[in-house]
Amino acid sequence: MNKLKFIYTICIFALGLLIAGCSKEEIPTYNEEFPTVTFPWTGIGIRTYPGYNTTTKKFEKVYSFWSDPDKEKVIVDIPLEVVGDVRSYDRKVNYTLDLDSCTLVDGSYKILEAVIPAGEAFGKISIELTKLPVLETETCILELVLAASDDFVKGPKEYTRVKFMWDNQLPMPRSGTFYCRTYNYLIAAGQSMNLATYDYYSKNAHKAILEALDWPWESDKWPAYNNRDPLGLTFYTTAQTNAYYDLLNAYLEAYEEVNGEPLLHDGGLAKGQPVKARKF
Repeated sequence: MNKLKFIYTICIFALGLLIAGCSKEEIPTYNEEFPTVTFPWTGIGIRTYPGYNTTTKKFEKVYSFWSDPDKEKVIVDIPLEVVGDVRSYDRKVNYTLDLDSCTLVDGSYKILEAVIPAGEAFGKISIELTKLPVLETETCILELVLAASDDFVKGPKEYTRVKFMWDNQLPMPRSGTFYCRTYNYLIAAGQSMNLATYDYYSKNAHKAILEALDWPWESDKWPAYNNRDPLGLTFYTTAQTNAYYDLLNAYLEAYEEVNGEPLLHDGGLAKGQPVKARKF
């Protein structure tokens, strides 16, 4: 019994030393007099504005001018979230560019404002983008880090960085098992048809799928499992999936005949190999 009492006393003592050794700066606390601003990461924040990546600790956003083919300029808003109370006046948000992580083209963007509007718990960084020919082959990357200002103290580094990418290229399909497997069911590049990742994805193969099958580029409009597409075919059964093969293979054969060489993967683990349709 005395032995247990001794061990208990030692544990309490060690815990006391641990707590005493922590400075006030090491314990994150909220002071209502000095709110902070982050990119959305709280429960309500990510439900309202999804995009926070728990692995990279960054809020990530992607834009393609394919979404607005008739526009030469667009304004994209990056959401902000206040950790603290709302105020009756607009609050300016400061930021810095992480130039080592940026890939930018002169004249392709302009940051218009970074503000939390009066009476609001969310705000925005507004960025004007200009459609330039170079964006058809290059992707811009802008990384910003939120900083302290007259109205906000600097927030935790895990929630104050954004990675924003934009171009004028075909966007990748959405993430998720359905979209990944749809691609892998159609393209044979040495991967399993049930692969639920985009390890073998390439834009050339993606474009071939859209053109051969006459599918919209918005992947959320692709035919769903066991539903009939505009051709009346049921997806993912052997016979009907082979019908997709016939369409895609005919497209690839026609491409090779016209260009004198096969269409090659321009990315992914099959980069440099001919694009091939999958047949069951």
